[in-house]
Amino acid sequence: MRLAQADTVIWLDFPSKLNTLRVIKRSWRFRQDKSTRPDMPDYFEEQMFDKDYWQFLKFVWTFNKKVRPYIVSTLENRPKTAKLIILKNRRQVTKFMAKL
Repeated sequence: MRLAQADTVIWLDFPSKLNTLRVIKRSWRFRQDKSTRPDMPDYFEEQMFDKDYWQFLKFVWTFNKKVRPYIVSTLENRPKTAKLIILKNRRQVTKFMAKL
């Protein structure tokens, strides 16, 4: 529904390994200083070694293998009026943001 109305699509197409490492790093950082994550509600408490956390890591690790093909297919069939911008790393994101 959103894609049909979009004039621009920005896809952060990062490698699964990088995404997984960033999740672990973010979890570890907020575990170390005992603060809550700023992007989560105050009552949220990260549990690095519980079942849900490992399931989430598995989801992130396998995302590109399982979900990426669907995204690629969907984007190939996007409306011709929708501009597609694919950013594959932090440097490309920084460069893109600087242009805004």
